[in-house]
Amino acid sequence: MRACPPECPEWFDSLTKQKVYFITRAKIDMAFEIIGQHKEIRNKKIKADHVIRMTGRITSQKYAHNLRLIELWDDEKNDSVYFLTKNFKLAARTIASAYKARWYIELFFKWIKQNLKIKAFYGTSENAVKTQIWTAIIFYLLLSYIKFQTRYDGTILKFCRIIRNSLFKNKDIIDLLWEDPDKWKKGRDPCVQRVLIELSGF
Repeated sequence: MRACPPECPEWFDSLTKQKVYFITRAKIDMAFEIIGQHKEIRNKKIKADHVIRMTGRITSQKYAHNLRLIELWDDEKNDSVYFLTKNFKLAARTIASAYKARWYIELFFKWIKQNLKIKAFYGTSENAVKTQIWTAIIFYLLLSYIKFQTRYDGTILKFCRIIRNSLFKNKDIIDLLWEDPDKWKKGRDPCVQRVLIELSGF
């Protein structure tokens, strides 16, 4: 299991004081005591749902609140996985599903990094970050639309490079790509270039 950094107890304490819930994987060797049972277990995959308190010398000082320890049987790993949370309202299975759902967020940002080529954000506010991400996604979708309409058999990355190297050329993008007949099968949509120009402001 992934170890929790030393600053975790203090961070979890600050989240708890702000009434923010968190879900994290638990360390097998963490020091704690069971002080109660959360609810009756009705799901066969939920092996335990305890109310605990940390007993480590440093951890107990930095985080003195009660926690919920959930043991879930993972069929894929053929082993138990353990979750810690401050949420005592949601079902144990929901807590486990919420933790696993984080992978979709990580995959989304991985996709952004690989496909949208956002190297840095020009603003740090929520609106600035959203604007840059949405602009990059729209650009990617437009390239995908052109690729679909023209049946271009190259990759989006190659297509993006052609666009980037031709932005200041007074030539239709489709005509530019048409010059290489090996990359095209048939047809084109002449309105796509106009849409791209209007969106980009050129």
